Amino acid sequence: MPFKEFGPQEGMLLDLANGEYYGLAGAALAIWKRLDGRTTREAICTAVAAALGGTEARVAKDFDAFLRQLRSAGLLAEPGTLADPVPAPRRARTAAAQPYRAPRLEKRGNLKYLGQLD
Repeated sequence: MPFKEFGPQEGMLLDLANGEYYGLAGAALAIWKRLDGRTTREAICTAVAAALGGTEARVAKDFDAFLRQLRSAGLLAEPGTLADPVPAPRRARTAAAQPYRAPRLEKRGNLKYLGQLD
């Protein structure tokens, strides 16, 4: 699935099947970058909490809610079916530099209408 990072806590996913695109906000970007089909939920939550300053309990709760959003939107493959794992992040961010914000998946629109803007 095409993915673009725009900053430390913002990115975009594009569903090529239907043209819908989604914003990744808050901890969503840090979680998405760690979803590789191999890393455990606990390891992801620990890494996100350490990188963004949230408590592991809060990150775990938010992680589960975010995965439900991804599955509901058809953006998350079931375990073991990922063809192209998302690479691990290049470096962790400090809690002071990037405070924890709950992950959000924000439907932004449909690219099939882009040609109608001219």
